[in-house]
Amino acid sequence: MSQFVWKEEYSVKVKEFDQQHARLIEMINELHEAILQKREGAVMGGLLKDLAHYTRTHFAAEEKLMQTHAYPALAAHRQEHEGFVAQV
Repeated sequence: MSQFVWKEEYSVKVKEFDQQHARLIEMINELHEAILQKREGAVMGGLLKDLAHYTRTHFAAEEKLMQTHAYPALAAHRQEHEGFVAQV
């Protein structure tokens, strides 16, 4: 049973990012379900691998869009992304 459900109000109005964010919610729900079934050890490695891939892919797409639109705080935002990727 999903605990966290994607809602249109979460939309950032960029289809690619909305799809990526919805996938993140799926991963959260997968982990929650695994914990409830006491099989988190069996799925944790795969989920962490997926999360690492997700962060690199999602942040690269965000940064590309920011660069395209000359977002003035891109450098600072990129540093935040790098820190989060390192944590994952």
